[in-house]
Amino acid sequence: MEEETIVIKIPKIEEKEKESLKKELERIARKKINKLITLKMLQKKWEEMLKNSKITDEDCINWQKEARKGRYEELKKLGLVD
Repeated sequence: MEEETIVIKIPKIEEKEKESLKKELERIARKKINKLITLKMLQKKWEEMLKNSKITDEDCINWQKEARKGRYEELKKLGLVD
């Protein structure tokens, strides 16, 4: 995979802290990039699965409402909502 460089300006800090910060920022960036790549892959697979689907946006909205209502009823039975 081709790599790019990102430059971040920070206040002057000790070299030890700078190395620690650099490692932490690299870890955060890799995690975020992996998440973005995974989401793109999932979206592509989802679109492929649904390309011939007859499900409408209205169907999805109605299913979402039913799921929320069901969840509300469960929480109400548990006494967690009024």
